[in-house]
Amino acid sequence: MLRSRFDNYADALGPPEHRYYGSGYKRVSRYLTDLSVARSSLPGSTSTAVARLIWSEDWTARNYAGLVPRVSAVDALIIAAALCEAVIVRARDLTETEASTIWLRRVLIRSSGLCPADTKRIRVRVVLLNVVEGDLEVESTYLFRVGPLTGALTLAHPPGAVWISFQGSEVIDEFYSIYGLPGRHHYLEGLTSHELTATSLVVDETQARVTATQQISAATAATPYVGAESKYADSVSFVDGIVGGAQLAQILLNHVGGGGVSENHFRLRKLEIVADTPARSATDEFAGVAELSRRKVFDRDGRRWLSAAVGITEFGGLTGSVSCTRPLAS
Repeated sequence: MLRSRFDNYADALGPPEHRYYGSGYKRVSRYLTDLSVARSSLPGSTSTAVARLIWSEDWTARNYAGLVPRVSAVDALIIAAALCEAVIVRARDLTETEASTIWLRRVLIRSSGLCPADTKRIRVRVVLLNVVEGDLEVESTYLFRVGPLTGALTLAHPPGAVWISFQGSEVIDEFYSIYGLPGRHHYLEGLTSHELTATSLVVDETQARVTATQQISAATAATPYVGAESKYADSVSFVDGIVGGAQLAQILLNHVGGGGVSENHFRLRKLEIVADTPARSATDEFAGVAELSRRKVFDRDGRRWLSAAVGITEFGGLTGSVSCTRPLAS
């Protein structure tokens, strides 16, 4: 009989050091170079960059079981948001203080399941899809591609300057040159400094739901972070939402799928996260709730697989959904 109560994520899924969504995502350094940034607020303007992922030598989540490295949803979110931030800052001539108030309202990420040929040279592309201008705040929506992952994200930001025509593209060698020294950017370095833990995990079979008490702690930065959302550094982040949502979904799938399976066989195929405000306090405990909304069993490569849609109905001011797959226990 499967357990329905767990003390923490490790109790339910195994040691965090063996899992990408346990601690592996923290052991990846992400770099953005060769930026070509469109100085335009017009829909259709396109910006590009090259991303590089470097895993720590002592451990990588994807090589842990002999698997090749992949671009994860965490990587795609951080990299795409950073490039969009660069576009907004340059196109609208935002100051460092104004840039700190940029915040993410929505992200949608789709995975093709393919692996990039070279994780040290990943092509990144963002296209401005839509702009909703306001007197105090603007919402800009971008379509993006980070290697094999695609999606869309909406950022809220100060109006700054508004270019009504295309002003050309600015070439930036290193993303860090936008603000100064490396190691201080909130998205590229700060978001993965959060430590997400959970207690009192309960799987409700009747409701096909898992609940848990979540808590976030963050290491104190030697110098303040800059860039998007750095004004709200103590908030529950979208990375927290991905990491927590993925683990809650895996617990739920393990339960309905007949036992635990290595995280290396758990795949996020699609995820969406939405926020209504940038201030989502991470200083207090909060509830995390995931509910199974759809499931389907199919055959592939001689095995039976479970495909499921899981709604993240509560997570510290974030809501969303994940679509995922995992093999059924033999």
